[in-house]
Amino acid sequence: EMEWLVMPGNHDREAVRSRLFHNVFGRHVPELIGEVSGITSLFLPEYLPVGEYPKTELGGDLIREVCESVSRSSPDALLVFSHFPLISQESYAHRHGGQYAKHYLDGTVLLDRLNELVSGDIACFAAHQHWHRVITDGRQTHIMTASMIEYPMEARIVSVEHGKIDVATADSACPDIARQSLDTSAWVAGAAGDRAG
Repeated sequence: EMEWLVMPGNHDREAVRSRLFHNVFGRHVPELIGEVSGITSLFLPEYLPVGEYPKTELGGDLIREVCESVSRSSPDALLVFSHFPLISQESYAHRHGGQYAKHYLDGTVLLDRLNELVSGDIACFAAHQHWHRVITDGRQTHIMTASMIEYPMEARIVSVEHGKIDVATADSACPDIARQSLDTSAWVAGAAGDRAG
């Protein structure tokens, strides 16, 4: 049986507040720190403080907690799964005429600290944006996957094996509808080349 994990995002806000999300997915909702394929992994869902608008900052307390946990395990490599990207892609959105869907404003603060604590590569995965994109910056690789209910309506398949990461894009079952979505939705940005990482 293959293990699978699920993290809530902004479309799951009410289900998270009511605990329905956790009741449905149970043990498949990860803790802050865990392992994926034997690699130390960090899980950063969208945070929803009671009575507040959803945060687009991780905050100093959470960054400290994460760094203390990572420091204790001293990993050679780290996988980071975050609902919001940890780096800005606002200029990329503007170049494509799309709306910008936000990132964690203090994400680079966390990344700078993690670079000091992790001796090897850090791979960051995010799915809040509306495009496929892979960015490599030194030891960091940022892998963005488009929202599946919008263009390009495709899934990304990420394999982690023997310390290597392979990213592939599954073909869309509805390429014509995906194309139409790209042409008409203000929140969707990108081009056919986005699916290649």
